[in-house]
Amino acid sequence: MLNTRNFLFLSLILLTVTMATFAQDNYDYTHPTYNAQGQLHGLQKYVNGKNTLYEHLYKDGVIQEAVTYKVSIQGQTPVKGIYKEGVPFEGYFLDAEDEMELYLVNYYEKGQLMAQYSRRFMIVTEEGDMYIDEGMDDDYDYDSEKEQVIKLTIETTYEKGKAKDGVSYQFHKLGDGAFVLAMETYENSKRKYVDLLLGAIHYAEHARLIFLKDGYTLTTKENEPLGRAGGTLTVRWAGHAGTVTLTPNSSFAFHKASLNQPLTAQWGHVYYYKQGDAYYYQHTTDIQFNQDHYSSSNGMIHVIFAGLMQDVALLSLTEANNYADLFATYRNYEFQAQLFLMKDGVPHTGTWIEPSSKPNTYSYTKYQERKVLESQKDITSEQLDQLKETRH
Repeated sequence: MLNTRNFLFLSLILLTVTMATFAQDNYDYTHPTYNAQGQLHGLQKYVNGKNTLYEHLYKDGVIQEAVTYKVSIQGQTPVKGIYKEGVPFEGYFLDAEDEMELYLVNYYEKGQLMAQYSRRFMIVTEEGDMYIDEGMDDDYDYDSEKEQVIKLTIETTYEKGKAKDGVSYQFHKLGDGAFVLAMETYENSKRKYVDLLLGAIHYAEHARLIFLKDGYTLTTKENEPLGRAGGTLTVRWAGHAGTVTLTPNSSFAFHKASLNQPLTAQWGHVYYYKQGDAYYYQHTTDIQFNQDHYSSSNGMIHVIFAGLMQDVALLSLTEANNYADLFATYRNYEFQAQLFLMKDGVPHTGTWIEPSSKPNTYSYTKYQERKVLESQKDITSEQLDQLKETRH
């Protein structure tokens, strides 16, 4: 668990997420230079105070070389990388999308990603307890009068572009100032578990995700500084139907389907959403809810549980995952609507949506406490998108 000292220290680290200077889709340069065609040309540098973080050599808009000064890898500093046709080819390359300031550096040989290096950040035990790595201070010189060099002591090896041994990082902004950092641990090319850090300024919680043959579990420990109890959430499914349980005594069943498939009128909650150009719904039933525990322990595990009631993330045991999918309550869906059904299957409140008999059209009926407020048939997908509701 996070003790008070570690929690306060981590809060200071998380503050840097909103202040990261090189966390952009592309690299930033202090005084960029251009050719007559307006393309980057010549030596470009990023300088922070008295220190140069990196410099890149361009020729007519195409990057040629990269030198990173602020890091040390296996005693080597600075580290250099050579591009081929604007793509990393040989050597070391600072990751331009490192929003947690882990100083991720990718190592390539002949165009193949072979390894990634990062600084120490936290320690997560086999039991799932999280601690700030206090040895991290030894890797970083905070004296602004000196060249600040960070030792990158964490190595992750890659094979055919996929992580083999070590930790692979995934960062997502969730909205409202929140973010999630997912840390996948690999052994012999197999994903062993995933540590999730949900955070914002002055806030951090950790969960460990372990994959099952038919789903996954998420476990959080008691968080003393935040006064929140831990819990275990288990998701299991076959096809597109399954169950979600949260200790103690909260659970539901779910069924996910395309909007073109008929909805069975059964007590529960229906959440409609859009992915790409297609419409889907999740029908949540058999809802058991421990209101007392949820109200007194509204932590990370409960945020995930609430989001899964809208849209269960069917994470893959073997394929790549987007772990932001676990946090549906933060997601900005292009389209969303919901419907509450009573025990007799009668709509109570919300919007019932179904395909019309005409191709590529839909019908809907809006309800408020069993009363029909509005109904329309044969609307287009563009009209359907206008039904987007405010999430409750």
